[in-house]
Amino acid sequence: MIPIEANACGTPIIAYPQGSLEEYIVEGKTGYFAKTIEEFVAKIPLALELDPQHMHKYAAEGFSMERAAKDYVAMYKRIIDGEEW
Repeated sequence: MIPIEANACGTPIIAYPQGSLEEYIVEGKTGYFAKTIEEFVAKIPLALELDPQHMHKYAAEGFSMERAAKDYVAMYKRIIDGEEW
């Protein structure tokens, strides 16, 4: 949740490419990935140039409570209907 909250506030993310971060971060739009300390440091100036409004919109539209509720209902329907989810 922290990356989503950060982007909702217009704050870019620099993270190690792992777990759900790989599904969330859009390289060059909402943040950057780095694997070493040197890479993290090198990404800071790039991250500071990202558009805060774009990050806010991405978080608000893609991860709102309404969107989550709709996705859960759709998943439950697929389970009830015996479909794979």
